Amino acid sequence: MNREETTMPDYNINRNSMNALKTTSSSYMQHNAIPSLFFNGENNFSVEVFFYLKSKEPRSILYGQQGKFELGVDNGQIFLNAPGFCNFIVPENIVTLLPGNFYFIALTYNGSKISLFLQGYKIFETDKI
Repeated sequence: MNREETTMPDYNINRNSMNALKTTSSSYMQHNAIPSLFFNGENNFSVEVFFYLKSKEPRSILYGQQGKFELGVDNGQIFLNAPGFCNFIVPENIVTLLPGNFYFIALTYNGSKISLFLQGYKIFETDKI
């Protein structure tokens, strides 16, 4: 799918339940929403994202499903916004992502705790709402 650079921000997008990852200056990789991925506290899950952080910018969504959740980076701080399930931003004293680096984030839920891993190390854990 080709888009003009001026109409599409330089991070993952979610439009009409279509998720997309920008792969080049005008190309996107797309997939449909995952119907079995519910952030409702009933099902265990794991979400993984590998990305390159170009710059510190406000509210860059790495991955999300419209109306369900957003996993992203806000000025170097990792955040999760999953209404009715869990909302957090990892404090600066735990970790701040620096531009110019590749990162691997994994978010897991085991039925009671939400855990966030960075580069394979658990850096944050919390309960659902």
